[in-house]
Amino acid sequence: MDLLGDAAEVVDRAHGGTALCDWFEEQGTDISLERLADWRPHVLVIDHSGNSFTPCIADHVGADYYRKYRMDAEYAIGLAAQTDTRVLFVAQPVSRTQKYDGVALPPFQDHPVGTNYVFAALPESFPDGSVRHVSTWPVLSPAGRFVQESTCAAHEPGCVDGTGFLRSPPPGGHLEPLGAWRYALLVADELVAAGWLSADAVSRG
Repeated sequence: MDLLGDAAEVVDRAHGGTALCDWFEEQGTDISLERLADWRPHVLVIDHSGNSFTPCIADHVGADYYRKYRMDAEYAIGLAAQTDTRVLFVAQPVSRTQKYDGVALPPFQDHPVGTNYVFAALPESFPDGSVRHVSTWPVLSPAGRFVQESTCAAHEPGCVDGTGFLRSPPPGGHLEPLGAWRYALLVADELVAAGWLSADAVSRG
């Protein structure tokens, strides 16, 4: 993560399609959040769009699905509190299969905005400021719309002749270099706004 330079130590892991509950020790992996005491991070950033493919979440549907994500989020916050770790929840950008009015199109799941509203409601329960929420919509999904490409500045990754892709081509929707850059900068700016990161630790290219 070049954006933070020496301010961050990055260990790459790839675990696609997970739900928040897949990151707990009961799943029997070495990536469990119960190991925060070993890592002692300054900040824990949680970004889950609401996947429900894996066994720990698949049987939770409707209102129970949202309760499950809320309970798991509160459990993660509790784990973070044990090491005085602050928590930032990030709302993902709109999916390609979501309509402007927020109604999902098949085959998308029956929760059109995923966990966004669940996570957005969390900070009010923690008035000490240890839990925050930020939405990627202003930079990646303006007005709640899926945006494939955008005008850009020459210093931004993936910018060619003033234009770059924010998201991968159809049928995908993952972040392209330009989208990932703007996502990372948004998160970094929120950390600075919270006082959790020094402004001079952020490189803007």
